[in-house]
Amino acid sequence: MPDELVPPAQSSSPGDVDICVTDDGVLVSGEPAAVQGVLDQLAEFGRSAVDIADLDRKKVTDMLATAASAANAAASFAAASGRIVILSKQSADLARTAGKIPTGTGYFHGVLTGGGGKFAHSLQWRPVAGASPAGLMALQVMALQQALQAAIAGVEEAVVRVEGKVDSLLTLAGADRAGDILGHYAVLRRMSDELDERNGVLPDADWDSVASLGPTLQIAVERLREHARRVLGRFDADTAIGQRADELRNAVTDQRLGETLRLLVVAEESLHLWQRIRLARIITTEPEHTERALESARSVLADNREADTELVARARTVVSDFAAIKPLEFIRKFSANKVKVHSQGLREDVDAFALARTSQVDAWVQHNDPTVGDALTEIQRRGAGAAARALGAGAGSIDRFSRRLQQVAEPRTTSTDTDTDTDTEASAADESSQGDSEK
Repeated sequence: MPDELVPPAQSSSPGDVDICVTDDGVLVSGEPAAVQGVLDQLAEFGRSAVDIADLDRKKVTDMLATAASAANAAASFAAASGRIVILSKQSADLARTAGKIPTGTGYFHGVLTGGGGKFAHSLQWRPVAGASPAGLMALQVMALQQALQAAIAGVEEAVVRVEGKVDSLLTLAGADRAGDILGHYAVLRRMSDELDERNGVLPDADWDSVASLGPTLQIAVERLREHARRVLGRFDADTAIGQRADELRNAVTDQRLGETLRLLVVAEESLHLWQRIRLARIITTEPEHTERALESARSVLADNREADTELVARARTVVSDFAAIKPLEFIRKFSANKVKVHSQGLREDVDAFALARTSQVDAWVQHNDPTVGDALTEIQRRGAGAAARALGAGAGSIDRFSRRLQQVAEPRTTSTDTDTDTDTEASAADESSQGDSEK
């Protein structure tokens, strides 16, 4: 990128576009068609990756007026009529990697050319002269405020799911002292909304009432996440299918893994709201500490996102492996059905958590159910003795079971018998030698 500086843009051309690159996202300003041209090109490297939000131009202008003079680039950035949007940090990082935006922070100017508002291939973003540190700081604050607001989605759905269960969930997680998480969320949500109405000014009494909630919410977030990790840590894919069915039931009904994830969503959103309120408070009462407050809020966002991404990845792997039905478990149809039901519920809860954390919901690893042929092949591979030990059955039972499998391996009419489990794998094998149903 050339080092040449250009004067602050005055939107003299409909194709003029200004961007402000911050550590927390990228703001794009210009006429609507020009801004859309930028967004269209950014979407070329992956439309699902471009996360944008439109901003109120008057609010941007009012905010910058308190931080920068009308002569500098910051004021110019918002002065013209048109559209201002902000790209999330994740989208900005992808755009930067793809070479679509500058690598540094600050103000840059470009011009769209050609039909349809497309960039010329030779276009380079050029640094804008007159950039004020105060103005850049103001836009950094705006970008981070937007990031704090957009970090969590689907909070109201999570609130409905955990209503009336918060105390028991916090007890399971060892976070009893967190108090009324839903109440905290409601208060912080209201205060955050009022910040926008009051141009970022928060009365002393309001701040004093929530000032101590930050550390409390952070502890609750950590303990809820750790409870989810502990539950997943109990899943051992090498245990018998009956034990796996029981462990999945325990995770869903006793340990309440799905509801723990939903409460984690509410707790994290509450923490982000508190960080937003704290940042606004510092800007108005202790502006000299704004940069430190920005770094603190960024750290909270990044740490929680990294931890949640790791949790989702671990949950996908563990639940998929734990729910896979092995060939010799072909005869345990009732247990297999229980495994499927409980694991499907957990999959839906993990996907909902990933969506709430604005993460892409990847496809789950699908394991095909074993067939009669799979079971017979496994017995032949292991031998009757090894297969009997794997099932906890006698070798004679496995021999009879193998012969029965050979008989039913050919096309046959579907049995209408109801499948039920026996207390042990051995008795299931014995019963299977007498018919298709498990008794």
